[in-house]
Amino acid sequence: ELGALCQELRDTALVSFNPNQLYTVEDFGEIQVQHRTGKAVAKMESVQERVQKVLERVIRDVVSQEKRYREIIADTDSTSTSASKTNKTKSMVALKRERIERARTYKRIVEESQMLPALVRLTDYMITESLVALVLNNLADLLALLASPNKIKGVFLTTVSFAQDRTIFTPDEAEVLKTVNLTVVEGILTSMASMPRLIFLRAFAPLFEAGAGPPGSINAGATGLKIEGLSPMAVLTADPEYHRIRDAITEAVTTSCAQSREYTTAFEDHRQIYYFGLQWNQAEYEQIPKSAGQFRADMRVQREWRTELDRMKVGAAVGIMYVDSRALRTELSGTVLSMLESMKALLLVSAREEATQVLEAFQKRVRTLADRPESLDRFAHFMEVTKQHRVTQLEYESEHLVVAEMYDMLVSYEMKIPAGDQVKLDDLHEAVTGFSDSMTRAGEYIDSRKAEMISSMARGTRELDEALLAIQGELNSGVFVDRDSDATLALEELAKVKRRIDGYQEKGDMFRKYQTLFQMPAGDFSNLDHACKEFAGKHETWAALHAWETSSSSWMSAAASGLDLAVINDTVDEAGTGAYKMLKQRRDDQVVSRLREEIDAFKEYLPLLQEVANPALLP
Repeated sequence: ELGALCQELRDTALVSFNPNQLYTVEDFGEIQVQHRTGKAVAKMESVQERVQKVLERVIRDVVSQEKRYREIIADTDSTSTSASKTNKTKSMVALKRERIERARTYKRIVEESQMLPALVRLTDYMITESLVALVLNNLADLLALLASPNKIKGVFLTTVSFAQDRTIFTPDEAEVLKTVNLTVVEGILTSMASMPRLIFLRAFAPLFEAGAGPPGSINAGATGLKIEGLSPMAVLTADPEYHRIRDAITEAVTTSCAQSREYTTAFEDHRQIYYFGLQWNQAEYEQIPKSAGQFRADMRVQREWRTELDRMKVGAAVGIMYVDSRALRTELSGTVLSMLESMKALLLVSAREEATQVLEAFQKRVRTLADRPESLDRFAHFMEVTKQHRVTQLEYESEHLVVAEMYDMLVSYEMKIPAGDQVKLDDLHEAVTGFSDSMTRAGEYIDSRKAEMISSMARGTRELDEALLAIQGELNSGVFVDRDSDATLALEELAKVKRRIDGYQEKGDMFRKYQTLFQMPAGDFSNLDHACKEFAGKHETWAALHAWETSSSSWMSAAASGLDLAVINDTVDEAGTGAYKMLKQRRDDQVVSRLREEIDAFKEYLPLLQEVANPALLP
């Protein structure tokens, strides 16, 4: 009977779980506490109470039996003496045999009474062993759950989320270990430790009191021995199997948590969404101008992120942990959706503004092609405008495509185009078509008048050459070649000629541009170059003469104290060198000869100037 009760104690479940159910750590710990306090501990106490009752019954039976036999023996001894005198039916041998048998039985009963303390200690050892086995069995069951969890659900639910520089698990490894090791395992140990030792119960205390009690009492067989024996906790903690199981439980948790962290590295690709969401500032984003390409790139990123998040796993069992990423995906998806909606609203505004600008630009281009010029200059300008439109036509089409692309993007992102925007978009399509038609008609007009304009340009070119020849003749006559002319007057006349040459220069450049525009061979305009060269020579000569006369006149009229002999000498030398070079290039130039003669004449005054301006002679 005691063995059955000990087995019942061993089989008591101190942990309660469903291997096919997913728990939160808090719920799992609470379930274990409620199960232990509500069922397991009560059952353990019930088993111990029944063991106590069994022992008490045995002790009571043994004590009663001893008392009864002692009374029987006493009665037998008193009656046997008188009976032996009157009753001659039994022999002395028979009577002796009966006495020996009664004495043997009584001795056995006394011995059993004396064994009662040992029985209680033995039962205490059996209960202690059963409690240790109970703990080991339940820890083994817990280990079996953690070592071979449900491959689909796992055991514990943990939620993953992003922080600034790490991934957060709720609960984390420390919280799981705390629940398993403290709430569950330590709770099991506490339940075991709460069971009182049988040998310490008040009902059995007389068995271990010092000195035997009177015959027939419960402590008649008391030994007075000191109560010994290890407690269940001491026996358990000395068992290597206990430590192996506890280490294995901890390892199962830490291994699964490490695997969970490794599993979530797959989410690192989504961390950029988290960081983007932290840095996202809608007001700042709206203030930065963006092209359609930038909108397309930004919105494409958001769409790609949304697609990636749609493919993101919402959870998976990793060892004992079921890593739930649903909240993380919801958070990141909300971030992406918020940013995408803001971009769509801003794109609509930008598309509207861009459509207005591009529409106005195309209407303006159509107006530039409406003219039908008759003069060469206006015709050339018209050709240039048309050519420029043709060169940049792809850019114009690109502008139109950008607007269309903006609205197409809005449609592709499931945004309805407002009616006003749709009307403006239709107007833009019509303007683009009108521009294409205007370009065709402009080309036809240019082809029809081009030959006439080429003839007009040829006449202008001849007139320009004639004017340049006339300027060359003018530069080689009159005031420009007369050595006695006033230098100031000559420079003034040269300035007038220069303005005329500049005008012809502009006209020549214009004709060159027209020739290129009409795809004609470029003219050399040699007379323009000759006129410019002739002017440069005349201007150099008269400018040098004017500069010399101005300087020499100032020296001759200045006070002696104001003369700088070094400057005078340097100026004379430079002027003489320049005159020499010009005379070498233009030997027949009378103006250069005049300059040379005036320089030579001034040199005769140099000694006098040196004496007059000598600092030693100045007052």
